[in-house]
Amino acid sequence: MNKSEKVQFVIDTLEEFYPEIPIPLDHKDPYTLLIAVLLSAQCTDVRVNKITPLLFAKADNPFDMVKFSLKNTMAKYPNLLKVWRSFLLLDIKQPA
Repeated sequence: MNKSEKVQFVIDTLEEFYPEIPIPLDHKDPYTLLIAVLLSAQCTDVRVNKITPLLFAKADNPFDMVKFSLKNTMAKYPNLLKVWRSFLLLDIKQPA
């Protein structure tokens, strides 16, 4: 068995044992998956899945993300301030 046959054997075996790996992060496209993965590096997947619906409702693509205002969102949802701080490692004071 040569090297390429060994590689193919390993790939085939893995695909047999793990036909489809579920992604625990809620997403609708590659961009939202990327953002969810980046956020999950800071906390649990469960916590990310609680926060991303709000984020993706405001900014679910790169163009909207650039325009996204975290401070304005915090004014509407002050209870999320601590969560956002831990996700984004920002020093944001709670809006008055």
